[in-house]
Amino acid sequence: LAVDLYSQGLEQLVGSSQREKRATLLSNRSAAYAALGRWDEALRDADEACELAPTWAKPYARKGKAHFSRREFHKAATAYAKGCEAALKSAEEQKQHHEAEMAALQRQAQTQAEEYARLLTQVATLKATLEDYELLFGKSKNS
Repeated sequence: LAVDLYSQGLEQLVGSSQREKRATLLSNRSAAYAALGRWDEALRDADEACELAPTWAKPYARKGKAHFSRREFHKAATAYAKGCEAALKSAEEQKQHHEAEMAALQRQAQTQAEEYARLLTQVATLKATLEDYELLFGKSKNS
C-alpha cells in the first residue's frame, strides 16, 4: 500500500523539476520496499534519490541498508560513509547560515540601538528647549 502511494506521488511529478520532492518520495518508497524485503527495488529508488539529492543523508542510509541486506557489506559501508559525509556537510552549512543570520540580526540590533539613542538625545534637546521657552514666555495653555 505505501509503495503504491509513493508510486502515485512519483507519477504526478513526472517531467517535473521538483527534484527535492522526487528525492523524498523515492527515499520513502525505498524504505517501504525495504520493509517488504524487496531489496533490489529499495536499492534502485535509493540510488535515484542519492542522484537527485546528493547532499541529503537519508537516501544514503536507505542505500546502505539495501546493500547490507543483500550482503554487499563494502558497498553498504561506502553508502553509510557518504551519508555521514552529507550529514556533516549539511550541519556545517546550517551552522554557517545560522552564524550569518545572527550577525545580520546583531548589526540590525546595533543600528536600531544607535537610532534609539539618537532619538533619546533629540527628546532631551526638545525637552530642554521647551523648558527654556516656558521660562521665557511662561507655560502655554495647552501644557
